[in-house]
Amino acid sequence: MKYVFTDLDGTLLTKDGLTQEAIDHCLAYQQRGNRLILASGRNEKSVEGFVESLQLERYKGALILVNGEVYIDYDIHERIEVKPLTKKEAIKLVRLADLMLFRIYIVTKEGRYTYSLLYESLFYFARLIIKHKPIPKLTRIRLKDLPEEVQKIELSPTFFFKYFVRIYSKLIDSKYEVVSVGPYWVEVLPKGVSKANMVNYYLNKHQIQRDDVYIFGDGENDIGMLKLTDHSYTPENGAKLVKQYAKRVIGNSNDLSVSKEIERIGKEG
Repeated sequence: MKYVFTDLDGTLLTKDGLTQEAIDHCLAYQQRGNRLILASGRNEKSVEGFVESLQLERYKGALILVNGEVYIDYDIHERIEVKPLTKKEAIKLVRLADLMLFRIYIVTKEGRYTYSLLYESLFYFARLIIKHKPIPKLTRIRLKDLPEEVQKIELSPTFFFKYFVRIYSKLIDSKYEVVSVGPYWVEVLPKGVSKANMVNYYLNKHQIQRDDVYIFGDGENDIGMLKLTDHSYTPENGAKLVKQYAKRVIGNSNDLSVSKEIERIGKEG
C-alpha cells in the first residue's frame, strides 16, 4: 500500500481548481488500495467539496488542515484539533500586524475574512490599474465580531515585508508559531502546529514504512513534511527554497503534473 500526502493550492490544484481529470487520476490511485491524504493550509469548510469529489471517506484517506491544526482520519475515525487562538489573542495579534500595514486575513471555522480595510482597498485598486486584474474581495470582519476561536491569521505583503516579519516575530509571544508559506506570505498559528508533525503522527499511528510514503508540496510550509521521505516532489512552479528539499521537481501543477504522478505511483504496485 502506498501513502500519498499532498498539498492543495499550487500543488494538486490547478488555476482552475480541482479538475475532473485530476479527480480521475486520484481515484485511479485509490482504487488500487492506496491512501490519499490532503495536507493543506485550508480549513475544513473550504475542502468539503474536495473530500466528496475524491471520495476520501470511501477510500479511508485523511486530512491535515490549517497547516496541522486539524487532523481527520477516515480510516480509524479519529479527529484531532489543536487548541486554536482565542478571540483575545487574535485581536492582539491582528492589531500589532495592522500597525505594520500587513494585509491581514483571519481564518475561522466559518470562513476566511479580511480585516485591513484601507490597505485592502489600496491593494485592490493598484492591482486593477497596474495589472488590469482585480483580486476577489473577501468578506470584511470587525474584531469585535470575531468568534471565540480563531484558527489562524494570515499576513501578506506590506512595505519591507521580510523586515517587518522579523520584527513582528520578535514582538509576539513565544507561544505562537509564525510559519512562512512563501516569500511574501506568513501565517500565525498556535505554537508547535505544522504539517510535518501531523504527517509524523499519521505514520506512527498506522506504523507505516517511510519507503511507502510519497509527499508533494510547493510552499515553504511544506518543507518539513517533504524532508520526511526520499519520495518527495514539488512542481516546477513551487517556491525556489522548496526545490532545495524536494527529491524531484516535476512539471507545472497547472499541467496536472501532480495528479498524473500520483496515478503513476499507484500503478507501481
